[in-house]
Amino acid sequence: MKTFRWLMGDRGSRSRFFYLLALGFFWTGLGGEGWAAAPSITKISLLPTRQLELELAVEVGKSYTFEISTNMVDWEAIGGIESAPASTITISDTDTVDMTPVMFFRLKEGRFTSFGFWLAHYAPAGQFVGGGMTPTVNLPVSFQGYSAGFDAEGDAPYPPPSQVLFTGPAGSGLSAAPASEEYSETDDEGAWYISPNMPSTFGAPTGTWTVNYRGTNITFTSNLDALSRLVLPVPTVQVTEGMLRSVSWVYRDRVTGVALNSPPSYMREIMLQIEGLSGRIYDSPDGDLPSVTTHTLSTPIPWSDVTGVNLAYDDSDDNHYVIFYWRQ
Repeated sequence: MKTFRWLMGDRGSRSRFFYLLALGFFWTGLGGEGWAAAPSITKISLLPTRQLELELAVEVGKSYTFEISTNMVDWEAIGGIESAPASTITISDTDTVDMTPVMFFRLKEGRFTSFGFWLAHYAPAGQFVGGGMTPTVNLPVSFQGYSAGFDAEGDAPYPPPSQVLFTGPAGSGLSAAPASEEYSETDDEGAWYISPNMPSTFGAPTGTWTVNYRGTNITFTSNLDALSRLVLPVPTVQVTEGMLRSVSWVYRDRVTGVALNSPPSYMREIMLQIEGLSGRIYDSPDGDLPSVTTHTLSTPIPWSDVTGVNLAYDDSDDNHYVIFYWRQ
């Protein structure tokens, strides 16, 4: 999921990336400033990180919907502000301008409500043995299991996970299964519901998925061949003076282990996760381009505290893949 960050408190609005922007009938060029009645864009800046930052003029307490278009005729709603907390809001995209083709953007008054569906797959790929800094990979690698995911935005207050039910196609093992209390999350900005984890070596079955949300069945169709989109980012850790400082990785074929010349075209972003005895102890702040193959930790971690290194990536359909490497 792509994300816009509000630069006023820890709030966020999930969204796709945009590059060329239009807001209502008010236009401003990159780096320029202007004024117009709310809602409007008053400033657009390209940050040194190649991410866009926008200053928006809005009315306090009103709801707004973000929309994108490639032709300024067909618009798609992709995010929103439930209740504007101030008359000026600054937002920035977590992705860089290199990740998406040119798009137009506008902000409309009115509440934004959206629902999304995705599949998450989990693959244990190998383990760090002895003092090795690169794990041994157990080929061929397949999945251990999967979960279905459903997100809702602009529909607060959100129901508890126990009231969101997942039913999958034949062979999915999911029939009116409540969302996981442990892994689902709700807040004022949105809700993310995750089904129970289902064992499977080949991935989630294709077909019709149904999510019962607020007593209404919402259906989604998936034709995902998950194994065809499983690639192995194989990590090498840099540990000095007992501290894990950075991780680099090479993309390899899941069957042969042969190094790939470049990341597959379906990959959209990748992130690093570090596991410890008590659970997750580090997440890279935002997803990087798949062409980025190294990450320096913002704060080094004692290598003795690390029980596993995960590399997780999203595909072009917003499905999620987590590749695990455990320490023995």
